[in-house]
Amino acid sequence: MSGVEHHVVQGTTVLLKCEVFGARPPAQVKWFNATIELVAEHNSTKFNEGDGTYNTSSTLVFSATRFENDASITCEASNEIMTSRQEVPLRETLKLEVLCK
Repeated sequence: MSGVEHHVVQGTTVLLKCEVFGARPPAQVKWFNATIELVAEHNSTKFNEGDGTYNTSSTLVFSATRFENDASITCEASNEIMTSRQEVPLRETLKLEVLCK
């Protein structure tokens, strides 16, 4: 996950990006604030013709408020194969620090 390195200031726009490389079939990406599912701004999947795998990119955009301070924002990726095998989705979590003006 990329987009925030240390902290953000209240009122600024936060853009987080989650990328999954080399999945077959393509990965489905979901975003969460703790246990609440969030809606991504943009999702795209690109076929990698070299080896038959897919790269998926998902972007989450929101305005930082004091309510996001200490929020755990998680990007979760899985595909049909992982689901059928009951495998745990791939996850990356960012602890957000929002500074008030």
